[in-house]
Amino acid sequence: MILTTAILTVTSAVLGVILMSRVMTSGPSAAASSHREPPGLSVPTTPGLVHPEDLKNLLLSPAEAGDILHVQGMTLYQSNNGLFMDTADPPECAGIWAPGMAQVYRDTRFIDAQSAELHGQGDVYVKLTLQSLVAFPTAKDAGAVFEDLTRKWDHCARTEVLVNRHEGGTIAVGDPRVVDNTLLVSWDKTGGTGWGCQRALMPRSNIVIDMRVCDYGGSGQAPELVNKVASRIPTS
Repeated sequence: MILTTAILTVTSAVLGVILMSRVMTSGPSAAASSHREPPGLSVPTTPGLVHPEDLKNLLLSPAEAGDILHVQGMTLYQSNNGLFMDTADPPECAGIWAPGMAQVYRDTRFIDAQSAELHGQGDVYVKLTLQSLVAFPTAKDAGAVFEDLTRKWDHCARTEVLVNRHEGGTIAVGDPRVVDNTLLVSWDKTGGTGWGCQRALMPRSNIVIDMRVCDYGGSGQAPELVNKVASRIPTS
């Protein structure tokens, strides 16, 4: 099973904002699996580690996210099992665009992923939130991914990333930093739309918590969502 991307444009001629709708399809030549056990990898057996089937229960509900973001009427737009097939260039900066990308995780030791997209009321998708949880066999594996992305994203500071969709478009990247074991970076959609997002990523046990919050004028609340999910995951 793989996830492919269909494009939903919301008043894009005026706002220049492209929102993504992801659907599940199946095929024999899948580029990324929704669940996999490559040679030498298996689901965690150590007590206290998170099993793939528990990922969905760790995601924030619309009400929980709304409480943190101070937005009433948050709605679940979609929830999917697997990694997203969006790509971006340069590859080492691709993950700054969005959580749970196959381009970022497919060459790691990931075994499963679960994602959910939420937004506030109205047609402009206030506080558009994408949350992704990626499971690994061990906590060491999750930590290694965090360290690798921290190194890569540091070289992406104050650059532009090209998002590879048929509409095209670039994002202007801010300065990545690590605060309280959370990798943070903000970006703005180029072209003067005012649309901006904050990315936040944390390793917790054998899980990488991968979040994005977007809004006009940007956001600074992604780490709050990460911390809420992290509080549900034991570390010993």
